[in-house]
Amino acid sequence: MWKQLSFFALVKPKGDILPVRTVYSAGHNKRTQNIGLNYLNAKTPVWYAAPDLIASRILTDKSPPIHKAIRMVSGNSQKSLETTNLGGMVEIKPAETDFYRTVIEQRVSHKKTNKALADFLKVLANSGSYGLFVEVNTERKKKEMKVSYFSGEEKGRVASNYVEKPGAWYFPPLANPTLCLLRLTNLTARNGVHLRVSISWTASPIKSPCSPRYIRTRWFPNPSESYFASTWVNRR
Repeated sequence: MWKQLSFFALVKPKGDILPVRTVYSAGHNKRTQNIGLNYLNAKTPVWYAAPDLIASRILTDKSPPIHKAIRMVSGNSQKSLETTNLGGMVEIKPAETDFYRTVIEQRVSHKKTNKALADFLKVLANSGSYGLFVEVNTERKKKEMKVSYFSGEEKGRVASNYVEKPGAWYFPPLANPTLCLLRLTNLTARNGVHLRVSISWTASPIKSPCSPRYIRTRWFPNPSESYFASTWVNRR
């Protein structure tokens, strides 16, 4: 089911519960931004990953209209992939196995016998699966300079003495689905919800090659109960 959720949708939130990156601190540091889950209203459409939209649908019992969507599809494996050993002890064959799954499984198996190796594998799994792809380093300049911004479908340049420099591997579309799935998994586990999703894809005249016509979710408060609530995210 999770592989069906690898798409992003452009939505116009109106009272939906979605993650927002902004300044939350009321103290002296009014520049540090964090991500919080809030009720959100927006005058212009914003891009969100599918798991966050499903989580909002469960929490609010309503759906934001989807204007368009893009789906991420993996290509062929690189031919130059070679076997390697992590810490000289954990063999990884990236052409044959899932790198991150192997790292996490090996971390668990070495947790009691080799704490140093287990800690290394934990950091590698976290930073390698999403941390590297969302690394942003904030620098404060003495003088304001023109910086670029991107929001939804809009982009532009503004003057600021705070500059966010992306890391060498910065590519949020790879990291975002991982974090969104974690939020959705925590939500369903915390509320005892068992989620089933079916998605219908249809050809679209817009820029994206295909768009989800709707997302249907069924959530079960208790797996032994036959009761379920059907929810829909409709595309206009």
